[in-house]
Amino acid sequence: IGDEAVRAWYDKNIAAAPPEKEAHARHILVDTEAQATAIAAEIAAGKSFEDAANEHSRDGSGEDGGDLGWFGRDDMVEAFGNAVFSMEPGDISAPVQSQFGWHLIQVIAFREMPKPTFEEAEEEIFRQLAREEGQKLIESLREEAKIEIIGVGEAAPSGGRPQIVPQQ
Repeated sequence: IGDEAVRAWYDKNIAAAPPEKEAHARHILVDTEAQATAIAAEIAAGKSFEDAANEHSRDGSGEDGGDLGWFGRDDMVEAFGNAVFSMEPGDISAPVQSQFGWHLIQVIAFREMPKPTFEEAEEEIFRQLAREEGQKLIESLREEAKIEIIGVGEAAPSGGRPQIVPQQ
């Protein structure tokens, strides 16, 4: 695998790919939809999202006002990621259910994820291409190989196991 192959893979799969988005969001996690709906009503009546998260959220982010930092869609469970990336900054979601419970989500901002430079990605791309080439080689060797096992166990005096004969 030469430098040209690594560069071509980078140009096609990283440089030319559309930029991925990251979101910065807060959430409040509770056990029931009724709890989430009641908290949404508190927020609609003027309570800050951060105060509501601090008071009600049952996960560790509540202490930070529910702040989850920056993340990509696939960094979160599907229901959560889909909700966040369908919202606009400033929006607060209706209750969203995941396997962890019920979430209220507030999107703070979106940004494009920075792409790695060629130098940053070069070694990992080389490893990936080497694995792919190695796998192709193994598959072609398996297809071309002719393996024949001829009664090894029957020909050996002890059914295929070595026989130990004591010295006199």
